[in-house]
Amino acid sequence: MKLKTIVAGVSVFALIALLSAPVSADETRGLYSGATALWSFYDIGGSVDENATFSEDDDLGYDVFAGYQLCEYLGVEGGWVNHGSVDGEAREDELTSVDAETEGPFAQVVGSYPVEAIGGGLRIIGALGAYFYDMDVTAKTGGVGTRFEAGSGSGVAPIVGIGVQLPVAKYVTLRFAYRRFFEVEDVDLDTIGLSIVFTQWN
Repeated sequence: MKLKTIVAGVSVFALIALLSAPVSADETRGLYSGATALWSFYDIGGSVDENATFSEDDDLGYDVFAGYQLCEYLGVEGGWVNHGSVDGEAREDELTSVDAETEGPFAQVVGSYPVEAIGGGLRIIGALGAYFYDMDVTAKTGGVGTRFEAGSGSGVAPIVGIGVQLPVAKYVTLRFAYRRFFEVEDVDLDTIGLSIVFTQWN
């Protein structure tokens, strides 16, 4: 992960958390912010797989986000996600290894519905959105071990997700969700994440 990305993400998240301090009496409307620990799975294929054989297809990542709950059932949010990186062996003799890292901003609409049969505030959630990704591929030469930029790509990929969320304390909710990021430079990314969300409502 890039140091400047981590610093920027933490700074933005801290600012958002302060802005999301409880100020509204409305229980289903207001600002919220959160952070997610992700397990990302790279479904390698296409142009990326033509130049290397990847020995791993998953890594830990993170995201930070902020949103606005429009009503009990619908919210909008945006943030920054980093999917970690995966390593592989290059298919050209002069190269020994490559790795690919993917990150970028995202925006999504999040719908939720209460599971009344269970109670306790448990809700099913679904998400639709867009991921403005940047994928960087770096390589290492066999002789002197010099690393260099081997390729990169950027674009917009659709997001779909499903999960559950549960309030665990006043103004604090936990969210567990699966998301799929489609066609990120011929790579589909699947993530499983656990988020902590700070809200303005109980």
